[in-house]
Amino acid sequence: GCVTALTKTTKENGATVAIPGSHLWGPDRRALKEEAVPAELNPGDAFIFLGNLYHGGGSNITRYANFNTLHASSFGSDIP
Repeated sequence: GCVTALTKTTKENGATVAIPGSHLWGPDRRALKEEAVPAELNPGDAFIFLGNLYHGGGSNITRYANFNTLHASSFGSDIP
């Protein structure tokens, strides 16, 4: 996946969160909330990650409604 910042993204305004290293976990490992790290970005910055990395939208706790990022995904493979 790829998240590109259209505006400054912070923990407070809902930056995408991810669990570092979670793409390496087996099926029995569960994520803990305190493991989540916000991808705080400046406009034009990108957060690029493997699709099986645990990730999700953060919570906007500000009083402003923002559209901060553009998310792009690829569903397919060149591997037969």
